[in-house]
Amino acid sequence: MIGVPSFLIIDCRCNTDFWLPFGYVPNLSYGKGKANQQTSRAKLQDLHNCIRLVTNQIAELRDKGYFWTVVMGRVVKVVVWIHIITGDTSGHNELCQKYNCSNTTSPYRDCMCGKNDLSDSIAQCQLVTLEDVAKAIQEGRLHELSMHDIDSAFANVPISDIIRGIFGIVPAETLHVLGTGNIKYILKAIVQLVGPNKSKEKEKNLFDILHENLVHDTARQSEHDFPRVTIPREGFGDGTKMTGGDAFEHLLIQLCVSYTDSGLDLLRGGMTI
Repeated sequence: MIGVPSFLIIDCRCNTDFWLPFGYVPNLSYGKGKANQQTSRAKLQDLHNCIRLVTNQIAELRDKGYFWTVVMGRVVKVVVWIHIITGDTSGHNELCQKYNCSNTTSPYRDCMCGKNDLSDSIAQCQLVTLEDVAKAIQEGRLHELSMHDIDSAFANVPISDIIRGIFGIVPAETLHVLGTGNIKYILKAIVQLVGPNKSKEKEKNLFDILHENLVHDTARQSEHDFPRVTIPREGFGDGTKMTGGDAFEHLLIQLCVSYTDSGLDLLRGGMTI
């Protein structure tokens, strides 16, 4: 577990010299093998028991390590709190005691939406609050929120979001949720518009050449903010040898391709189906 003071400027927050190790969580599955009969709930409780060694100290700092000062003419109490936690989807689910699978009543940790509701273009979410969780625990229906009934390491811990608690400080990471990890599927879908599966290989090759030509054209312009795109060896639609930054850049090139006469001619058949 590593943290960095959020009052530092971004250059400092991105510099590992400013990071502070708060504690180490061991590999809790080490030596247990595939025959381990421990339940998912018990495994998650072990994890939170380890994390609690750190969060309890943060709570103690709030209660005993605070000090008073004057800010803009007001007397304020200065305390330490957890402002935001960065990590991947699986790790965030574990911190929020959520079931770590998609086939659940409420698969996403932020809200109470069902699986089918998550595809709505206009979100109608009811965000999860600490009050909702406390009520579910009292009524014995925590499973309806797709959550494990454990002793959370973040209970009674100073957190920046006092309404939603841990659920409000674990934002979705870009790789799987906000686009970077999904763009490769968009690029593959564009190729399928030219011709499904293995059909129209000649047209797909022409489309790939058109993409390469636009990549070369973008290198010969003076706009410094425009990304410098590299041509993937297996074609832009492959996606396996492409970084997250490359994916965004190639999607931008595809937007330009779709505005050319040649690109529209190749895409038109799939777009009219």
